[in-house]
Amino acid sequence: MAPLTSPFSPHEKVRRITVYAVAAAVAWSALLLLSYWFQEAAIVKGVRQRAIAEARTAYEKDILYRRWAARHGGVYVPVTGETPPNPNLAHLPERDIVTPSGRRLTLVNPAYMTRQVFDAARKFDGPQGHITSLAPLHPANAPDEWEARALKSFENGVREVTGVAPLNGKPHMRLIRPMLMEESCLLCHRQQGYKTGDLRGGISVAIPLDRLLAAQEEEIRQLGIWHGALWVFGLAAIGWGRHRIGRDTRALIRQEHLLHEKNEELVMTEEELRQQLDEYHRAQDELLEEKEKLDTVMACMGDGLAIIGTDFRILYQNRALRQVFGTAGGSPCHTVYRHRPEPCPDCPVAAAFREGGIHTRQVALEVNGRETWFETTASPFHDALGRIVGSVQIFRNIDDRRRHQREIEILNATLEQRVQERTADLEMSNRALAAANREMESFSYSVSHDLRAPLRHINGFSQALCEEYGDLLDGPGKEYLTRICAASDRMATLIDDLLELSRVTRAELRRDAVDLSRLCRGIAATLRESAPERDVTFVIADGAVAQGDPLLLLQALENLLGNAWKYTSKTVGARIEFGVSAAGGTTTYFVRDNGVGFDMAYADKLFGPFQRLHGAEFEGTGIGLATVQRIIQRHGGTIRAEGAVGEGAAFYFTLP
Repeated sequence: MAPLTSPFSPHEKVRRITVYAVAAAVAWSALLLLSYWFQEAAIVKGVRQRAIAEARTAYEKDILYRRWAARHGGVYVPVTGETPPNPNLAHLPERDIVTPSGRRLTLVNPAYMTRQVFDAARKFDGPQGHITSLAPLHPANAPDEWEARALKSFENGVREVTGVAPLNGKPHMRLIRPMLMEESCLLCHRQQGYKTGDLRGGISVAIPLDRLLAAQEEEIRQLGIWHGALWVFGLAAIGWGRHRIGRDTRALIRQEHLLHEKNEELVMTEEELRQQLDEYHRAQDELLEEKEKLDTVMACMGDGLAIIGTDFRILYQNRALRQVFGTAGGSPCHTVYRHRPEPCPDCPVAAAFREGGIHTRQVALEVNGRETWFETTASPFHDALGRIVGSVQIFRNIDDRRRHQREIEILNATLEQRVQERTADLEMSNRALAAANREMESFSYSVSHDLRAPLRHINGFSQALCEEYGDLLDGPGKEYLTRICAASDRMATLIDDLLELSRVTRAELRRDAVDLSRLCRGIAATLRESAPERDVTFVIADGAVAQGDPLLLLQALENLLGNAWKYTSKTVGARIEFGVSAAGGTTTYFVRDNGVGFDMAYADKLFGPFQRLHGAEFEGTGIGLATVQRIIQRHGGTIRAEGAVGEGAAFYFTLP
């Protein structure tokens, strides 16, 4: 076998790779230089266009107020040292007037007004304007060199001149347009011999370029940095590619040498193949021995095994299958197993021939006059070209398995009946428990309601005793009486809370769309009115709408926001927040504050009636959060609390 050859020597191949890498580096550098040149030109052009746009905007503004003044025949202003009467308007009898109050006013025509506005603008670092003419009536209107050239070009029909020129020693974008005589201007300029349409002069605008040029330089600098970085990256990539290609080329050269050596080894391999052929024949003999061993193993299998040809004839049966169905070599399988003249509709062998793969069926076959269940599995086998030439079919007796399965089904049916009976017992228990709860709630409501009348008597007579006989009591007696009144007030509050808790449980639930954000804003306004001296920040999310009972949800939010208001009373920079989150696909509402907080070790006691985690420094009966939990649970939702001592508390609830 002849080795592969190349028209180039190994040294020439490596040299050419270096030449191509240098050419690629030069092309890359030229491409980036051209890109930099084009983008730099675009930046400069953009800055120039921006400056021209600013100049045109300033010019249109100047023309607008000049035309306004001309349309109204000028304006009268007080005579001052900065605004003396205009001598060019001396021919007008109403140039100077005196108001009824004695103030002396003089008429300021548009040109006079424009010049004074431009003079005032020169005090600021911004757009500058100048009204000018080749034949100015006022020395201040004399053109500079750039304006003079532009004014002369107007005589040739030019209608706008722009360009960068120095002004006061700094570069400016300058713009000038011709000023043509209009009918409203003849009031002041008719005596100079002008008529409508004559070229009077021009108004120039100068935009300082310091800021724009600084921005331009920064953009060009950034452009240079990016192009430099790209250039270095490109050269690095080209160098890396040259290194890799050179390395691979040297490897190919080495492979060519190895190929030449392998060609010489091929002769030696041919001799070895002759020796291997002899070994093959010996292996063939060994395979025949192994086949005999395999036949022995198949004969010892407990499951029946058959080899079926593509014509559905039995080619081989092991001993276990012959013991069940007898020897049937050469007979169609459907005749031997099912006594049918054609293949069975659910035959796994036919499915294996048709679809490939392994197919399993459970079939009932007659064995010795008795129906016996078998699990039969068929799998195709192929020749060297991948064509299906037959199928292996295995028969496993599953009579015992099916019997056990029927016993399990009977047991499951019995178990299901027991579960139904137990479920019925639990439902009866639940109904009885619900009835007992209703009776307990009714009893609590009645007791709480009946306690209010005697409590009012205690409170009323205590107040009367204090007012009418207070002078007859000594200090301890008055203190005891005060304690009686305070205790009766607390008892009244507790009864009211118990009644409210009972109403929450018994009230009929009505579901509507409820704007929780609006309810929270109303509650916040009420809380602020109750203590206007407090500095509390409320953060209430917009658009929080839920389905529920409006009155019950209002009561729940009043309790939650009221608790937040109460427990932030000693916090500087108090903050109370109502919001919504949709994590995990569930809408969760929350009320959060930065008040005194609580220890999470006692979180399970928060929603129990009469459970309070704080001392007497905060008022309360311990019923509020229990009421909130009842309301949320009646809506089918959940509520939980998170907090830390001194870091505030947060209550999260859902409303399905």
